[in-house]
Amino acid sequence: MNDFINDLDDYFCKNYLNQTRLAAIAGFVQPVLGEEADPFDAEPYKLCHQKRAKELLATFKEGLVDRDFSFSFAEVPFLTYLKDKRRARAFCNMLPSAFRKYSLDTDNFFRDLSVSEEVWKKIVKGKYYPSKNLILAIALVGGISEKDARVLLSSCEYEMDFESVRDTVVSYLLTYGVYNESLVREALDEYKITCLPLKGA
Repeated sequence: MNDFINDLDDYFCKNYLNQTRLAAIAGFVQPVLGEEADPFDAEPYKLCHQKRAKELLATFKEGLVDRDFSFSFAEVPFLTYLKDKRRARAFCNMLPSAFRKYSLDTDNFFRDLSVSEEVWKKIVKGKYYPSKNLILAIALVGGISEKDARVLLSSCEYEMDFESVRDTVVSYLLTYGVYNESLVREALDEYKITCLPLKGA
């Protein structure tokens, strides 16, 4: 296994927080919690606290199936569309701002995504809301920082969720500025993430 995947694995072990799925891994040792411990605190369950973390992660990966499929957009009701046009932090206003910051071509950006030109234009105009998968794909293709990706997510009432394998892996890529197409693909393949509407996916 190469250094890139090793680094990604370390990040995953330190950040992935799905307590139920982690506790279900064969060989996972249940943490001993004190009487005053918060039963809803997932921190003790992170793989980084397990002595056999690498083995457990390998077992976890073997059973992975992408559960995060969604359509790339949802139609915006007309009255909501009118309100969004006047709302500074609406996605239709935040996206052009981000594209200007990163010198991205709004009109042709869809060519690097698995999204039709018609759908893309309606998303840009605010007639469609993008799915979370599409926003994450936009961030990866556009070289958008993790911080700015969170702003785009929040404009559609999404957030980075470390109970999600997809979000944890994408967070690693954005946090460390890994936008190279082959490395992104390698990371997604390693964790069997197939839901992002990336060109050629």
